[in-house]
Amino acid sequence: MFHLCRYEELTMKKYLLCLTLFVSSLITCPTGFAQIQGRFAPSPGKVLIFAGQDNASVGGTSGHRNGYVDNISVPAGITHYV
Repeated sequence: MFHLCRYEELTMKKYLLCLTLFVSSLITCPTGFAQIQGRFAPSPGKVLIFAGQDNASVGGTSGHRNGYVDNISVPAGITHYV
């Protein structure tokens, strides 16, 4: 008969517990994605992008002309670190 030592027994119990919790979370989790609604919500099939880091990365100004705005487009929002 196969006998597990105490460590292997605990490891197997933890594994089975994790597996059980994972499977139960899959079963109870709703499937699909809800449509996000709100003032700044993108249209269905679109993505809302915020670009930023510093002026050079964002671009779009007379002093910085090789950033995201210049090469891609104007994003939905811009962030800057100060």
